[in-house]
Amino acid sequence: MAEAFKAQGKQAYCFNYDDRDRISDSGQQLAQVLDQLVSKAKMRKITVLGHSQGGLIARRALVKEKGLPLTGAQTRLVTVSAPFGGIRAAAHCGSLPHSLLSFGIVNLACQIIAGNKWTEIPPGVSFVEQPGTLQDAVTEHFKIVTDERDSCRVRNEQGQCIKDDDVFSIDEQRHPVVDADRRVRELLVKAGHVEIVGSGRYPPTQLIEILSKK
Repeated sequence: MAEAFKAQGKQAYCFNYDDRDRISDSGQQLAQVLDQLVSKAKMRKITVLGHSQGGLIARRALVKEKGLPLTGAQTRLVTVSAPFGGIRAAAHCGSLPHSLLSFGIVNLACQIIAGNKWTEIPPGVSFVEQPGTLQDAVTEHFKIVTDERDSCRVRNEQGQCIKDDDVFSIDEQRHPVVDADRRVRELLVKAGHVEIVGSGRYPPTQLIEILSKK
């Protein structure tokens, strides 16, 4: 993606984070980086692109109530396959009945598997239900939702699928509060969760084509 942006005369920076950290903490770290780009590097047009959990982090960094104000910079948010509605596979994490019946073992298992973000990803938790409002500096939230059904991530030599690429449903990628923002434009794309951003073997041609037209 960085090479694709460079070919269009744009400069790209990659933000690295620990995917086991709290999403809110990573969002705050990204907000600080964006603040530096605006206040020190004097950038006036910024596109923040995030895939999957990265999409949650990207939006969190640009929320009025949480992020640092990006005064003087037109900011475009692009999220891809981001589970704004919460992750159904983690629905039991933090659930009081499950926690009581398992004497806390369920919550411990959730933390071991997901890391410190385990309290922020289940449907219904405050992080999901209170996503906040995007800053005024954000001119657009281009939301790419992937229909990942019947997708395949790995095939054997005979061409049979041995690992699917269906991670988040369409419903998991939608949220009434997030989607109600007038700046949101959604594009539904038929693609696998990893397929849309490419891999070591395949470049993200579909995503590059989408972004080049927007």
